[in-house]
Amino acid sequence: MRKDVLKWLPLFTVLVSLLLPGARAATQASAGAERGFRQPDPRQHPDVFVWTDTCNVWVLRDGEAALLIDLGDGSVLDHLAEIGVKRVEWVLFTHHHREQCQGAPRLAGRGVKVGVPAAERALFERPADFRKMQVRLGDAFTVHGASYVRPPVQPIPVDRAFARMDTFTWRGRDFWCVDTRGNSPGAMSYLLRDGGRWLAFTGDLMLDGAKLHTWFDSEWDYGFGAGVWALANSAAQVAGYDPAWLLPSHGPAIPNPSSQLAAFQDKLFKFERLLVRGYPVNSFAGAVQDPLSRPTAVPHVWRVSPHLYKFRGPDFFPNFYLLVADSGRALAIDCGLLDTNKLDAALAGMKQHLGLKQIDAVIPTHMHGDHFLQAPHLRAKHGAQIWALDRMADVCAHPERFDYAAPIQAYGSGVDGVAFDRLFRDGEKLDWEGFDLTVDWMPGQTEFALAVRGVIDGRNVVFTGDNIFGNPADPEQTGHEAVVARNSAILEEGYIYGAEYLSRHQPDLLLGGHSYVMPDPAQFIELLPPLGLRHARRLPGTAFRGRLPLRVRSLLGARRDLPRVPVRGRLRGSRGACPQLPEIPAAPRNRRSSAAGTAGRTRRPHRRTRGRNPPVVPRPADRGARRGAWRPHRCVGRDPRRPPPGGVVRLHCRGRTGARFHQSLRLMKKISLLLIPTL
Repeated sequence: MRKDVLKWLPLFTVLVSLLLPGARAATQASAGAERGFRQPDPRQHPDVFVWTDTCNVWVLRDGEAALLIDLGDGSVLDHLAEIGVKRVEWVLFTHHHREQCQGAPRLAGRGVKVGVPAAERALFERPADFRKMQVRLGDAFTVHGASYVRPPVQPIPVDRAFARMDTFTWRGRDFWCVDTRGNSPGAMSYLLRDGGRWLAFTGDLMLDGAKLHTWFDSEWDYGFGAGVWALANSAAQVAGYDPAWLLPSHGPAIPNPSSQLAAFQDKLFKFERLLVRGYPVNSFAGAVQDPLSRPTAVPHVWRVSPHLYKFRGPDFFPNFYLLVADSGRALAIDCGLLDTNKLDAALAGMKQHLGLKQIDAVIPTHMHGDHFLQAPHLRAKHGAQIWALDRMADVCAHPERFDYAAPIQAYGSGVDGVAFDRLFRDGEKLDWEGFDLTVDWMPGQTEFALAVRGVIDGRNVVFTGDNIFGNPADPEQTGHEAVVARNSAILEEGYIYGAEYLSRHQPDLLLGGHSYVMPDPAQFIELLPPLGLRHARRLPGTAFRGRLPLRVRSLLGARRDLPRVPVRGRLRGSRGACPQLPEIPAAPRNRRSSAAGTAGRTRRPHRRTRGRNPPVVPRPADRGARRGAWRPHRCVGRDPRRPPPGGVVRLHCRGRTGARFHQSLRLMKKISLLLIPTL
């Protein structure tokens, strides 16, 4: 197994563990609405009800009057008479998310007052000020221009805004207003002492099972974990009250939640260590940026190798490499974060001293504007074309149609989009001036990315963009950039795929974004699997369920030297033991079929098999007795009973467990779609 792949498995595991129940929230909401009002504890708290539509709406009844915690789509207003309520006096919102408050227009004319967290008052009253089409890097509540807030469609008038330690009294009941930001930048919990213990109305702080509601809502920065920190701190605040009930905005009420709150914090601590950038970006970045390059006769232009050049300076992290052929023609990889006057002066100096004659093209490594910000300048003044991968075309030409971080328009240069002159397909060869180059899809930091590889000056070189940074010789660095949902940074077909890509090509030199030069990166690429697996195995209540990504499955069959341990569940591969992965619970069997019944059957073609149907292996007759047995490989074009080197190993899990795993993968890949029905 390639070690670099394994360092992403722990983060993948934690996300599956933290997010899985969040994927069920919409289903639970629909089912809850059909059941009508429910009471978590009718004996101890007979006047506390919950109505579920787009979220849980908590109803506190006092005679014929009521106070609501959140509103959902407003359908609760049509059913309050069922519990003897004739009027609603207050609605207290835990946070601004649209599924909490989209029914607010129905409050008009009912005399209902609205209370919100003071930190989010602007999101309720001026929602149009956020989630802009034309963005800038410094816009409020954004990650480099990509919004992490989801305010209502229409403004909601606010009667009272609660500060972080306010108290609100309604009909003799005192609500303590506690700042519990984390899932939302100004979220608030309302704690009510009733019957000698606390009821905690906590919004989306935590779901039953010590789970996150969503990951992306807590992503407030670019790979540093501020939202995760806030979420853990808020969970600790609520845990200090030792509430009798935790009443969340989604999912079931949680009795005596202290143990779950402690487990939740522990998960977040581990998650933060795996999530945060794996190199010293804010401290020793300049020290590890480039141990190889040396200055040339041109000021601030440095030579990486006889044909490769870059810029270098103190606290200077531009995106620019220049491959200069013997003919004097040049190919630029990235061109951003440069002053155009200094760029022109440097190019003039290179023409005078280093033999540069013409720049044929610029190839941006990915969609972020800082990597091709000055590319239009090179096209306009120096005649260079702009080439890129085909999947980058739309997001770079029309960034306003997307909500991704760092679009080119966000830099305020007057360039709102860039159309490319040539588009490459994944794996397309580029024979340029005697250099045999290949342009590959290399996701990781974002799926809209490429790598350029080839042999340059006797080295196997890969231009990796912003996928990996740091010092390959330092075992304390993992090298990963930021796992940012708003980049479309997907673990399944992202960093895991990119790690396998580097393992397969075994480069001698990595040229990363922002002038990072990383020689001899083999140790970097193979780094940290034992630590990663230990993290994964220690996570409470986590396990891999279902199938790992295709690229990872292929790697699992490529190496035989890993420690092997017995597992529960089913794997297709060699018999008796498996690579050392977290324990896999056996899945329930929803369907049985005999070996004879499967012989000769073919499956529908998988999208990666290009129409070829692999034969189905008959299941052994004693498979029921061999609960932990391994199953044969399934390899296209080969005898499926004889696994070849590098063959596909599929981690397989049947029934509801497998379905939940695939649901979680879809959540990882299209995570923002979870809440679309409620927007």
